[in-house]
Amino acid sequence: MKVRLQNGLYAGPIDNNKSKTVMASIGVKPTDKIWLNFIGFTGRESDSLRILQGVSMLGGWNVTDKFQVGTELDYFVFDISHKDHGVWSSGGWFSYAFTPKVGAAIRAEYLSDTDGVDASNDPLGFKPNSGQDISSVAFTFNLKPLPQVKIQPEIRYDHSSLSDAFGSKKDRVVVGAGVSYLF
Repeated sequence: MKVRLQNGLYAGPIDNNKSKTVMASIGVKPTDKIWLNFIGFTGRESDSLRILQGVSMLGGWNVTDKFQVGTELDYFVFDISHKDHGVWSSGGWFSYAFTPKVGAAIRAEYLSDTDGVDASNDPLGFKPNSGQDISSVAFTFNLKPLPQVKIQPEIRYDHSSLSDAFGSKKDRVVVGAGVSYLF
């Protein structure tokens, strides 16, 4: 079990307030191949938001030494002007290690923000809106050229229920990469 206090839920470069968020996490590993993590949080996130709270469940199964599956389920409640707005999301992924240095993964996600309180007028670039559903599918390579270096080039397809969610379009393709140093 872990409990922590941090500078808002979205700590880091997009945190724009002096409020604190309390987070708690319980990890469960019923077998050597299955893991679960339950997370809860509550705190203020901005001047217009009284309280943001929610729960998440992440889980995974190492089917074999090379093949893994996982899921994430989230439910957030945004309390704005004493009115609750729920946002939920779900996702799943499959990954396969072809060799110790080369692997691939596919991930699918869905987010339902019916009131436009999460994916609206935010630092990620969504325009102000009264609600949308967003789905995405991503394909990622996992490359480990050195034991402590992980490189992850990715291509992702996003779709929104709004006709102009991504500029003037409801669909977009994003190409990117991440590089991690593993301690």
